[in-house]
Amino acid sequence: MTVVHPGSRTRLHVGVIRDRERAAVQALLDEDPLGNAPLLDRLGRCGTLDPRRLGGVTVGAHRGDELVAACFSGGNLLPYGSGPQAVAAWPMLASFVANRPRVCTSIAGRSDAVEAPWAGLEPGWGPPRAARTAQPLLVSDHVP
Repeated sequence: MTVVHPGSRTRLHVGVIRDRERAAVQALLDEDPLGNAPLLDRLGRCGTLDPRRLGGVTVGAHRGDELVAACFSGGNLLPYGSGPQAVAAWPMLASFVANRPRVCTSIAGRSDAVEAPWAGLEPGWGPPRAARTAQPLLVSDHVP
């Protein structure tokens, strides 16, 4: 799917990401290693973006050749990427995900990363059962 962002002549290309783009996915995840810990762990353990092994599909938004934002759609929908380009891409990612069979039970991530896609998903998915906008990420400085 190709979308032109309002106010821009640059097209965003949205689609499923494959292993050939694993380095770009890793770079986006590394921008926020604490917030993206679940995906970093999962990708590190299975070593592939193959949906059968990863447990879900990875969808990305590209501006030209650059991956600007992505989301994992499995048991949870996990959007990732930062900055204005990512924020602008999240509604397009949500539209792509909304047109696929729903497999997730929740959306998790930074508040701004969750709110933007939710606006595009809510019409088809219905109202949220709960919205926890002020749920801090727990961090430990001790690894057992």
